[in-house]
Amino acid sequence: MSSTLKTLIKKFWDRGPMQRLAKILKKKKITGSVLELGCGSGGFAHLISDQASSYLGIDTSFQGILRAREILLSRKNSHAIPGDLIQ
Repeated sequence: MSSTLKTLIKKFWDRGPMQRLAKILKKKKITGSVLELGCGSGGFAHLISDQASSYLGIDTSFQGILRAREILLSRKNSHAIPGDLIQ
């Protein structure tokens, strides 16, 4: 993961409600497959994909998916794809 992306995650995701949810995810044992709808730029992907047997993140934002894919590059069985769940 690039240092710029790490900085952005720390600056914007490690605060408020996202910080509280991240703390919960770090404490939980995640097993099996995980589907994250609305994964955005992968703010939680790094917390989930390390534990899950497989991870798939879906989001409508192509730019967000590109960032999520950067986070997931080194993780096997982890993917992020663009998609619209309503259409």
